[in-house]
Amino acid sequence: MRARPLLAGLVAALALGAPAGDDPGSAAQDVVSADEEVRLVARDRLAKGGSETAPILHGLFAHADARVRDAAVDIARGRRDFAAFVPDLARLLRDPDSGVRWTAAYVLGKRGSESAAAAPELVRSMLDPELRNQVAAKWAVAALGEAAWPALAETLREPSTPLAARAFAQLSGPGIQIPGGEACARGALRRALAESPDAPVRRQAARVLRRLRLLGRDEESALLKAALGDAAPDVRAAAAAALAHVPEDRREDVRRSLREARRDPDPAVRTAVLEALRALGASEEELR
Repeated sequence: MRARPLLAGLVAALALGAPAGDDPGSAAQDVVSADEEVRLVARDRLAKGGSETAPILHGLFAHADARVRDAAVDIARGRRDFAAFVPDLARLLRDPDSGVRWTAAYVLGKRGSESAAAAPELVRSMLDPELRNQVAAKWAVAALGEAAWPALAETLREPSTPLAARAFAQLSGPGIQIPGGEACARGALRRALAESPDAPVRRQAARVLRRLRLLGRDEESALLKAALGDAAPDVRAAAAAALAHVPEDRREDVRRSLREARRDPDPAVRTAVLEALRALGASEEELR
């Protein structure tokens, strides 16, 4: 039986600053101690501490014991200076220990847009070998929202459309549904199509919208119609091909835009426009 109640022990230890002191080795032992009182006091001190405890916590992220690394991630979740530890958490998304990877993704997601610097690693982690880690990473990416869009857009640099579509499929495809996942995927694709300075990225955005059938809203149709006037012929052709797959209720409006694009100066674009019109049920008169 303990000599003092747990609460009194916590207060006394925090006042004295004894557990998890300046010795990183001692801190590592304390945060995973079998003694609940020692463990809670050590973690609480590091979670509530200021700059004087930051070096100790940074050291715990690189500890050889996975239990210590996992504890460090959980401790960082409550830090006021959380952003200073985001690079540490991002590195742990590649940790050899599956549990550490899961905790890192979970904590990054809990802090939302504060984890923006980890977005590239979180997007990569959506393809983690383990399903539960994929889910945690997808949830975290969706929690980042707009802060994740640049990292998602980078995946559109893949020359292969199936590879470029993987991250977006993870967020919006069948399987475990992630709240906000499809909205995040759509937002990143819309931003890439409308604003990317790189034609290959804009082209892949149109192709991924088509491949994943994310064409059911006014925003996507409007952007694709605008892309029929893109400076790059490849983007115009990709937009025409995507517009061939809009839902029934948007076909008539899309056909009007495609008819205006029949005179495109590029023959490949004209071919894509005519194929799209045929797919949308255009009459022979409309095709002339």
